[in-house]
Amino acid sequence: MIKLPKEIGKGKFVLKQYARKGKYALYELWLKDEHIACRAKADPPEGDVVIGYEVIIIRRKKACEIMGTQYPAKEIYPSPEEWGRFGWTYNNFRDANAHLKQLENCA
Repeated sequence: MIKLPKEIGKGKFVLKQYARKGKYALYELWLKDEHIACRAKADPPEGDVVIGYEVIIIRRKKACEIMGTQYPAKEIYPSPEEWGRFGWTYNNFRDANAHLKQLENCA
């Protein structure tokens, strides 16, 4: 089983795993430094910037064969279509962490 990475690149964003409790995880959503714009010249960016948080339910995909190629079993991040059911976005850590704790307590 291939585990979900602790860091996931998504275009101009990077998701960094902050916490994981079994099948639930909290990721920080970072905007990469090279995409930070509209900043005052007196306050230049000093690296990536956290812009949000994502709470997810980690699911598993079984090993399979597609056109003769074997793919191992792996954990998967929710797709955009699954958002609201297996993943949620928050703009502050407090709300994201509260949701993660709620998911843990209901398991």
